[in-house]
Amino acid sequence: MTNYGTARYHHPTTHMYIDNFACKNCQKHKLDGKGYGLLPMRDLKEQSFEEVAVDLMSPWKAQVRGKPYEFNALRAIDTVTNLVEIVRIDKKTSDHITARFA
Repeated sequence: MTNYGTARYHHPTTHMYIDNFACKNCQKHKLDGKGYGLLPMRDLKEQSFEEVAVDLMSPWKAQVRGKPYEFNALRAIDTVTNLVEIVRIDKKTSDHITARFA
């Protein structure tokens, strides 16, 4: 049985076909400029929870034992460890979210 996820295929002249390929639609709608390239360097933080990315997930739907539930949640991600915390929220007000985040 072949594992297609790790299989490698090589043909000595494939690169010539790839280098000379030009899709008409791609060439027509291609943006000018360098493109996107690499992501910028990231400032490294050493202390956990020094910086946190916060997002509201709502409404979030889940089924528990065949019964549908819908709720709102606050997601906080520590940018150093990538630890994710998800907390249920009852109201989308700044006071309530601040209290749940603290």
